[in-house]
Amino acid sequence: MSFRPPEGFWKSFAQDVWGRQPRVFKKVFGERLLAPPEELFRISVEEAEEFSKVAGARVRPACQVFIDSGNIVSDSLRYMPRREDGSFEGWAARMRKLVGPRDFFFHMDSIQSRSSQLFESYRQFTEGMFEQLGLPPWKIDSDMFAGDYRETPFGVHKDVTGNFAFIAVGTKRMLLWPYESLLHLVPGRDVRDIDFALPLRTFAEIREQAIVLEGEPGDVFYWPGHFWHSAEGTDSVSVTNNLAVYLTPSPLVDTLPGLVAEKVNPPIDQTQPFIPYDPARRQELADAIPEGLRSATQQVVRGLRELVEGGLEREMELTWLRYVSGGGFLQGPRPASGAVLDENRSVRLVPQAGLVWRRLASGELAFAVNGQATCLPESRGLLEVLQRLSGGGAHRARALLDEAREERRGDTVVWSRERMRELLTTLLSQHALVHV
Repeated sequence: MSFRPPEGFWKSFAQDVWGRQPRVFKKVFGERLLAPPEELFRISVEEAEEFSKVAGARVRPACQVFIDSGNIVSDSLRYMPRREDGSFEGWAARMRKLVGPRDFFFHMDSIQSRSSQLFESYRQFTEGMFEQLGLPPWKIDSDMFAGDYRETPFGVHKDVTGNFAFIAVGTKRMLLWPYESLLHLVPGRDVRDIDFALPLRTFAEIREQAIVLEGEPGDVFYWPGHFWHSAEGTDSVSVTNNLAVYLTPSPLVDTLPGLVAEKVNPPIDQTQPFIPYDPARRQELADAIPEGLRSATQQVVRGLRELVEGGLEREMELTWLRYVSGGGFLQGPRPASGAVLDENRSVRLVPQAGLVWRRLASGELAFAVNGQATCLPESRGLLEVLQRLSGGGAHRARALLDEAREERRGDTVVWSRERMRELLTTLLSQHALVHV
């Protein structure tokens, strides 16, 4: 079952629509939904359950609830979808009991990383578009919006993304305004190339100027990122999953902050004692830098030097592999836990997994599938089996294991039967290899 649009769809889209105008595409996949409500509800519940394990910690949750445009933080778990709700309609019924006539809105980031089904459906949808336009300079990503609300909680805004919205439940209405039409509301600067929300309490004063898109389950909205936009309620619960094509700047925007934080945060987060203080002796204090502060700084310098001298280049290459194998996604579906290789069965590479590999300067061979990158010591055996699997066909697992010949680099075993098992099990967990 494919979610590739009809022949000629993307060629016409690239010529007439992309970056130019909003559009509603009716029933692109017939009566089928790219993201079924049941799958969206399942991952919403699982994400809320994951968040419950860390609630209260200083982490940015992947899912959030807004009530009357106010972000609920202290007791947000109470308002998130639960298994016992059974569906988004069941969740909405519980919410109405909790909040009465007030608006409620649930948002979740990067939903493709929670579902291999959604990940593959999105890639099928976008493949033809990228053949026409090329892969975006940064990434693509997807999120979900569910609720019963009069206006988008974060107001009339614009993005630096091309946007698709797939309607899964209810009627969806989107209001849009060309960039130039609302510049008189922007406080004195050009915001075309940045994310920006207008300082409006409500869109009532500009409602009559809006371009209106309205659709039902199975319809797809598109609008360019430079269009101002906000959803308008339709007096019923709606659920959409959106696909954002990021236009600037590069995949390192996702990678670099985390890498720097890994090097910087541990030493500067170390607890330091109170420092003796005498106002009359400030100069002596200025000359005597605390040893803990000096040590933390030295650790930061060493960490950043390691990053600059090789680590960043390596991570850039891994990011690129993830990007290419993920078809523009930098976050693929999470590896499945408990994957077990059955030696008595054959295995086959899933062609859509996008297996790619690259030799790294570190002496490793990195390979990526479905937006997930893995590194193993470089060896002839590893390279040969990656090439063999990518060639297609089914392979007896036991035969692959038995054919693995030990290779050494100095005293280190770089390839063996157990390395082969590790590779095959990793590919199974990453939804790239299946038993047949």
